[in-house]
Amino acid sequence: MTATAPPDTIPGDSGDLDSPVAEPLARTLDRIVEFNRRFITHRLDSTHDLVALWVASTHAMPVWDWHGRLYITAPQPGCGKTTQAEVMALLSANSDQTASTSGPGLFRNISANQPTLFLDEAESQFSRHSGRDGDIVNQVINRGYKRGAVVTRSEGNQAVKHEVFAAVAIVGIDNGTLSDTTRSRCIPVQMVPGKKGERFRERQHEVFAAEMQWQLANAALDLVVSELPDGFGRTADIWEALYSVAVAAGEGWVARCQQAAGDHGWPDVVSDSAQVLGAIRDYFKASKADRVRSSDLVRWLNAREDIPHVTSPRALSLQWLRGYRTPDGQHIRSTKSNGNFVYWRKDFLHAFDTWLPS
Repeated sequence: MTATAPPDTIPGDSGDLDSPVAEPLARTLDRIVEFNRRFITHRLDSTHDLVALWVASTHAMPVWDWHGRLYITAPQPGCGKTTQAEVMALLSANSDQTASTSGPGLFRNISANQPTLFLDEAESQFSRHSGRDGDIVNQVINRGYKRGAVVTRSEGNQAVKHEVFAAVAIVGIDNGTLSDTTRSRCIPVQMVPGKKGERFRERQHEVFAAEMQWQLANAALDLVVSELPDGFGRTADIWEALYSVAVAAGEGWVARCQQAAGDHGWPDVVSDSAQVLGAIRDYFKASKADRVRSSDLVRWLNAREDIPHVTSPRALSLQWLRGYRTPDGQHIRSTKSNGNFVYWRKDFLHAFDTWLPS
């Protein structure tokens, strides 16, 4: 039987937080980074910094005018995205984790409780909802990153406005169901297969979490909005809260935040999609085939050195391919043929002629 690791302890503290001692915000952020590293492997060190800054920012929501969503995604199961969300939820303010919610349930929860929301299984969360309910979910996610956003609904004989500004992390496999508008509100955290960290058990870290929650809430009392430098460009709104936390922390955290912002942006969708499209055309030219199995096409794309690997190096997957769109947004679907899912050359011809030089 494998021994269970003991709960965390805090040096100089027996677990009694009746008389905690405030520490510098930079120290708290560093401790969160080290805590996160125990359970999660990221390709980039700056991703751990991003996690710490986002968690800290949730404790000061009344200060912010905008708050960027996080999109914690992976090309396949088993990359640690749910564990990352669980670690963050443990330390975030008033966290609420859910894998299923309706539109009305979502905006009423935010309006009544002001939670930090972790929406898991996004690959089904956004494809499951359609019609009016889907519109409401998208309205809440897309509008609620900005203070003052409301959803108005008729209740009885009255029009009731529900405030929907909240911190939200979206968690799931990127299968193309997240709209471009939603992506523009999100900072991507792209998980990849890799070395496993310690197994995360929330109840073993309650003492540490309680202290971090207290330290962050105490630090939030002094937080103010800081003006971002020009380098953030169009992403300024979604990074404002995190940058302001970094300015308050000092001790190198501004540079760490700027590095994280540079490392965690969306690719040039049109340019990257065109390069992938070119690689697909090359496959049909080389094979002289009229169709290709989806698994063979993924292997071909992953073997190429000249195209952007949108989710991470060598991490394109069948799920990613199913969500791929041509530069004009066309979603070309696979079909089943002789027991295999295949893509047909004829379905790509219009995109080839439109976007690729002869």
